[in-house]
Amino acid sequence: MKKILLLLVAGLLSYVVSIVLLAPLGIALKHIPIPSDLRLGVADGLLWRGELTTVQYQDLPRLQQLKWEIQPKSLLKGELAIEWSTKLLGGMINGNCAI
Repeated sequence: MKKILLLLVAGLLSYVVSIVLLAPLGIALKHIPIPSDLRLGVADGLLWRGELTTVQYQDLPRLQQLKWEIQPKSLLKGELAIEWSTKLLGGMINGNCAI
């Protein structure tokens, strides 16, 4: 009985994680509270791999074509690693971050 319950919980957890990560970005952003001074452009893609045409916070320079992709291998190590890139002030910036 415990084995069946454990399998059900694992299956339900993987189902919920899949729904969240594979949700269209535009729909997901409607359910995430965003500060009023943060302006987001058109969203495309998924939470897993997506793009925003523009991002601007208060009077800071505007980011253009912000793209990101979550690195699946990092999840196996218990980390959340993201590879990202954006255009800023006529140049291109890219990087990686991990939590």
